[in-house]
Amino acid sequence: MDFDYETLRKWTTDELYNLYHSQLVALNLKKQKNIMKDFRFICAEIVDQEYNDKKISVSINMRIECHDYVVDKEEKVVRGTDKDWMIYSYKMTFTKGLDQKDNKCPNCNAPLENVQSSVCPYCDSTIINDKHDWILSKKQMLEQSTSKY
Repeated sequence: MDFDYETLRKWTTDELYNLYHSQLVALNLKKQKNIMKDFRFICAEIVDQEYNDKKISVSINMRIECHDYVVDKEEKVVRGTDKDWMIYSYKMTFTKGLDQKDNKCPNCNAPLENVQSSVCPYCDSTIINDKHDWILSKKQMLEQSTSKY
């Protein structure tokens, strides 16, 4: 909602980041903002897991509800509605690398003190550091509906 690309960068793979970034840039160019608020957790269940010597992945089916709509620069709703609740079911896959190498920039090999760092302080390279924390690697919409209450 706030066009906070750096936070998005820290918690997603390059592929998801690029997808969401391009969507946000398009909204920003149109002077629009996607409002998602008042999240309510309904349920979640682990549906799959993968493990090998390099990474572990866990897939979760999650159901949430929230308000989800798009406003223009005057805060007028231009898509969706701010009155109804949207109910979403997603399959989300989170991945964590198991390689315990030193935390170094993949571009210039400089040591990184902050394992959550998304930009190298030496060469300004963008870094996805899935070796140290879980990141969202896949998000698939399973179902979407509207609820009025």
